[in-house]
Amino acid sequence: MKLLDFIEIRGREEKRIELYQGDLTDLSPAEGFDLLVASAFPNEYTPLLPH
Repeated sequence: MKLLDFIEIRGREEKRIELYQGDLTDLSPAEGFDLLVASAFPNEYTPLLPH
């Protein structure tokens, strides 16, 4: 997985929202995630390979 960007969230506890690109099937059980967002163009659902 490739870290593309992140946002620091200030508060009592410092937190981060991270944006990754990659294959979820390559994750180990220790590399869990809390949210999955998928995007597709209308009528085009074929995955694109990274350049």
